[in-house]
Amino acid sequence: NGQNFRTYLSPSSTLGLKDFSQEQGGSLFMSLLSVCNVLFHKYTSDTDFIIGTPIAGRDHSDLMDQIGFYVNTLALRNHIDSEDNFVSLHNRVKDNFLSSYSHQMYPFDYLVKDLELNRDTGRSAIFDVMLALQNVKENVLDLEISEDHIGSIIDVGSRLSKFDLELNFTEIGECLCLDVTYNTSVYDGEMIQGMMIHFQQLLNSLL
Repeated sequence: NGQNFRTYLSPSSTLGLKDFSQEQGGSLFMSLLSVCNVLFHKYTSDTDFIIGTPIAGRDHSDLMDQIGFYVNTLALRNHIDSEDNFVSLHNRVKDNFLSSYSHQMYPFDYLVKDLELNRDTGRSAIFDVMLALQNVKENVLDLEISEDHIGSIIDVGSRLSKFDLELNFTEIGECLCLDVTYNTSVYDGEMIQGMMIHFQQLLNSLL
């Protein structure tokens, strides 16, 4: 059982994050991943996080034009040092992601098997949080976002939740849209809405 909330990051925050990513020689996804790791560290004081992300699974040129479902999952493990500044953390997350990406064709099911984990069939095997940056569809590029929507939390309604927490970012015009789907048996809506507000405050502070 899941619930979905949505918010839109301001154009200035979105542009600032893109500029930062370019300055550091990374991608927008790497920067979002870094911010999320900081956010979870602030919430939990933990320093070791594993976040999953879907990967296209089409690294061979012969697969580019084929019809089929090739999606694999990467488990991105990062360690947070509270003494780091954000640039240092980002660069470590970037290097770690590039290293993980080089193994993108290693099947996730094999990873689960090789780790010989004590499985709880009611939970995801390796991670509880999924993070994704979606490609923009042409039909939403011209979507006008009301100023009232910037920074506010919109209740989208109930939705199937495959993980405890799913954060899906989409570039829409000059803004980043953040959709958060959560397991209602694990979190309550007030906590998730607060976390989404804190994400935006943290992002602006880091920038």
